Amino acid sequence: MTPLPFIVKGTRVRARWFQPKPLGSFSLAGCQLKTTGSFVEIVGTCRHFRGDDPVSPTKVRVYVEPEGDVAEYVARRRPHGCTCDGHEALVEMNPDHIVEVLP
Repeated sequence: MTPLPFIVKGTRVRARWFQPKPLGSFSLAGCQLKTTGSFVEIVGTCRHFRGDDPVSPTKVRVYVEPEGDVAEYVARRRPHGCTCDGHEALVEMNPDHIVEVLP
């Protein structure tokens, strides 16, 4: 797997991850711990990056404005400090979920 190029605001990306459904929204038989969900694939534009520390962050989140529909169980939110107009709530994701940078 080749490393991804440097990603900045305005970069179009494709992201994919497994999204479990919320607890209580499914029923599975048996005693073992189980979950259900599906793979989510989003194509969109990076709008914001947020970290837990301004100098040396250990946790970074990417906020992407998706193109097209997104499953209803995927969390959408506006990041803290966002003053942008013209976009709805964004999809918050881990940068490790980005699998491709698009032209």
